[in-house]
Amino acid sequence: GVSINVCLRSHIITIKLTMSNYWNWYYYLFLLFTDEPKNDIGIIGGKPVKIEEVPFFAIYKEKGSKYGCGATIVSDQFLVSAAHCYKAFRNNAEILVGTDKINEGELYDILEAYPHPSTTMDYDVVVIKLVKKLVFSSKVQPIKLAEPGMVVEDNAVFKVIGFGQTESGSPSPKLLQVDVPYVKEEECKNFFQEITPRMICAGLKGKGACFGDSGGPLIYQNKHIGIVSFGTPDCSQTSGSPTVFARVSALRDFIDEQMAN
Repeated sequence: GVSINVCLRSHIITIKLTMSNYWNWYYYLFLLFTDEPKNDIGIIGGKPVKIEEVPFFAIYKEKGSKYGCGATIVSDQFLVSAAHCYKAFRNNAEILVGTDKINEGELYDILEAYPHPSTTMDYDVVVIKLVKKLVFSSKVQPIKLAEPGMVVEDNAVFKVIGFGQTESGSPSPKLLQVDVPYVKEEECKNFFQEITPRMICAGLKGKGACFGDSGGPLIYQNKHIGIVSFGTPDCSQTSGSPTVFARVSALRDFIDEQMAN
């Protein structure tokens, strides 16, 4: 079944839609008013990171909004994010680059967005083309995409990045990063039966992505290996469940095709 919980706070409205045994983080919408969110210490369990260390990170958001989804710069005119973020913004979106603070950075208009035609979470990817090319600098750089068939070591540790909800329940005003361990498919299925070869899992209790981090990058060996997709409503804080990411290596054909066009 489906249940809806609405929580009103001093400066944030939270709309949560529970489906099956997981939450698709597209259904967590930040509607901020005048107050700034608290300066907390996590994505969940994370630490602040300078944009010069992760210059491929971008914000994919509704025009005029402060928060939205994460995105990843993969060339001078293309980015990738989650398809469920596209479903939230449609054609009323823009890209913010070059910042580790939510109120700074440079805005770019979107020419076109190409979500995967599948309507399931099995292909949670959108390719975004900008109107004008990015101006590269120490704060704005592309990252290489994971190659098809890229092997992940059993003891792999990834990095996940975003402005999403922290332990306090508010989004972060500063860009945050956390190291998360790889979780094998068999173990991940203990939490999510829906896991397929086009997904990859990572995280542990007290460390992972959360609401508002959707679409952001999972990094491994300096390559973009995953896109934040979904997780449990507690964001791993009590359940210890991993975060589920769209597996970039399994979606390369689609991504490359859109960029070639």
